[in-house]
Amino acid sequence: MQRTPVLISLRMMTIAAPVSWLLIYSVLTILHRQSRPEGVTLMVTIVILDGVLSLVIFQRLHARAFSATDATALASEYRAVYMLGWALTGSVVLVGFVGVFITGRVWLYGLAFPFGIAGLLLLAPSRARIEGDQDRLRAAASKLDLLDALMLPNGAVPQRPRRPKKR
Repeated sequence: MQRTPVLISLRMMTIAAPVSWLLIYSVLTILHRQSRPEGVTLMVTIVILDGVLSLVIFQRLHARAFSATDATALASEYRAVYMLGWALTGSVVLVGFVGVFITGRVWLYGLAFPFGIAGLLLLAPSRARIEGDQDRLRAAASKLDLLDALMLPNGAVPQRPRRPKKR
């Protein structure tokens, strides 16, 4: 994994998320057949609010300008934004999962899917998204190439972006 380019790692995570969600859903449909009527409306509201809030937060997070000054810092910053977005989309599906055990309704987990998939579609490091982000870099008068930065091996990119020193 250390030699795998950052872009490939991010794309693998994007594909792995819905696959794991579907596997969990299949297990839930087989194992959990209880029916408890309490809390269904509340859990539906929580799933929907969490889904909408996650999408809004991710859009605002993604709209922030890149502050990197070199390719390594750019790759690290891009990966950090991706990981935050990935966690946000996963949180919605996790709330749906918990909702199944609170309410006994498996469809509640399925209700979280569209939000998770929408988040992954916004998040996925697709060619169009990378080109759009590259355009944002150019508009900010940066000479950095995002695709080149994302092709750096994972091991060469620090886990956290470096913060500029305060003076």
